[in-house]
Amino acid sequence: MKTNLLYLLGLLLATVAFVAARSAVQHHWDWLELAIAAGFLAGSVAVLRKAGRTMDSTKPPTGAGG
Repeated sequence: MKTNLLYLLGLLLATVAFVAARSAVQHHWDWLELAIAAGFLAGSVAVLRKAGRTMDSTKPPTGAGG
């Protein structure tokens, strides 16, 4: 469940980065909006890498299972 939420958060951050970059292009390459887009893109990459590490983990899942 945690991995699915991380992937969704990563995709959401990537979408926000795309929208911010598109806005920057429409406003004649506004540097502040480009910086915001780069920040969201970096956050998206970090979250997706964390989700991938969680998925590849060899540790058994912790939970209330039997």
